[in-house]
Amino acid sequence: MREAIFLVLSLSLAACATTGPSVLQGVPDFPEPAHISASVPDGFDAIWWLTRASPDFSFSEIFIVSDGEATRAAISNGGYDAAPAHWNRGVLFTSTRQGGWDLWFADDNGELSRLPEPVNSPASECCSVVLPDGNFLFSSDRGGDWSIYEAVIVTDGYEVRPLAGSVNSEHGEWPSYVSPDGTLLLFSSIRPNGVGGDDIYVSQLGREGWNRPCLLPEPVNQRGYEDGASIVNGQLIWSARPPETGAVSRIYTWPGHLALSACGASP
Repeated sequence: MREAIFLVLSLSLAACATTGPSVLQGVPDFPEPAHISASVPDGFDAIWWLTRASPDFSFSEIFIVSDGEATRAAISNGGYDAAPAHWNRGVLFTSTRQGGWDLWFADDNGELSRLPEPVNSPASECCSVVLPDGNFLFSSDRGGDWSIYEAVIVTDGYEVRPLAGSVNSEHGEWPSYVSPDGTLLLFSSIRPNGVGGDDIYVSQLGREGWNRPCLLPEPVNQRGYEDGASIVNGQLIWSARPPETGAVSRIYTWPGHLALSACGASP
């Protein structure tokens, strides 16, 4: 699972359709074993967040990256901070700074606040993804299994409900991307039909909610661990930890139409 506030990162999203996925260029290598992932807010192609986590996800930091150099962001406090998402002129992110996993907000002045109930609960919450209408998705184990919920802004706070449709299961779901038009969802899950470990799935929005998800094919999903998928400028980017790399993960890129076509979807 899935990480000054903004990070500016000049990256090459070029990928070769004939040779398969490429390692995303411009991301610094960390000397110690680490799980890394990158995300980009809608409409800000040059603004990136990079998260580095320990292999067991007990520790995570959000970094600012510029010219290939990584600097820890001010919102990281030395514990677990991850999965940032641009929202309401600030950043939604996951943090354990008050104990369990909760969703927090950093405004444009850097002021931090823990989101109130019913978004946060006595259970754990993580992995927020902002929808085009300003509402957002997140994952929580409040029902016993990790599932995706939608937080809807109402007059007196938030209304939280399970994600409509056929995405949630008993095997865990963690969202990472919703398309700008709100019709395509990427998420990771640990399902029996997967390739190995966490795998990346896609779902398209239908009349009754989100349709039955489709497992992205190899070479996106492999025998290791994949998560944190998003689409930038038509390219699929995701974090993967193949078995041969041990505890070290890398960020990969591949043309989105190649990655999604087997599932009847397009970037």
